[in-house]
Amino acid sequence: TQEKNYAHVANIFRTVWQFTLSWSYHMANHYNTHSVAISKEPSIAEFYQS
Repeated sequence: TQEKNYAHVANIFRTVWQFTLSWSYHMANHYNTHSVAISKEPSIAEFYQS
């Protein structure tokens, strides 16, 4: 039925969205520690605190 298809698509979309969020969060953390170690750039947290 149409409702089942919609629920299935919404479920997939939610999974992809959560994966994208966690992945971008992981990459932001990785980039921050990486850039701080290499060129002493402020991290996002330090940027917001200042």
